[in-house]
Amino acid sequence: MTQPDNSQVGFNAASIQSLRLSLDLSLEAMAASLGLSLQVLEAIEADKQPISSSVATIASYLVIPTLLKQQGFPQFTLGDDARVDDKHGYDYVYHNWFPRFIGIITPSENIEDDATHITINEAESMVVVSWIDSPMHVPYEMLEEVLITGADQLKAYYEDIDLKLGG
Repeated sequence: MTQPDNSQVGFNAASIQSLRLSLDLSLEAMAASLGLSLQVLEAIEADKQPISSSVATIASYLVIPTLLKQQGFPQFTLGDDARVDDKHGYDYVYHNWFPRFIGIITPSENIEDDATHITINEAESMVVVSWIDSPMHVPYEMLEEVLITGADQLKAYYEDIDLKLGG
């Protein structure tokens, strides 16, 4: 298989800086997300250093949530496991915007002590199963806001379902 030509990705100093700003990341957090030193990212953003194909590849993954947001995709998508008989046994949550993750709605009593989670209501919580974008360099406040927003949206969704079902 032939390796793709990443020079066609179209990243330059301005687009790397624009991506960083659209993700609301500091220079330090963006450098860490791209696997660079702060000095190298500063040189790239100042257009004093070329963008390597590996940095362009990582940036192309980081731009996906921004494109989804710009195209009107919802912040959260909820779904069932199509392979199980009990279609309401598991609800999965996909956070489409940065930082992306896949989560599961589960009874609150089933949560591991060290799991990243947030309570939706008295009985259920959303647990992050896997981060797609590493949370290691994302400000804590941003992560907290994403989880709170998710819980609020899921709570409203479940309340709406209950009203429609008369429950």
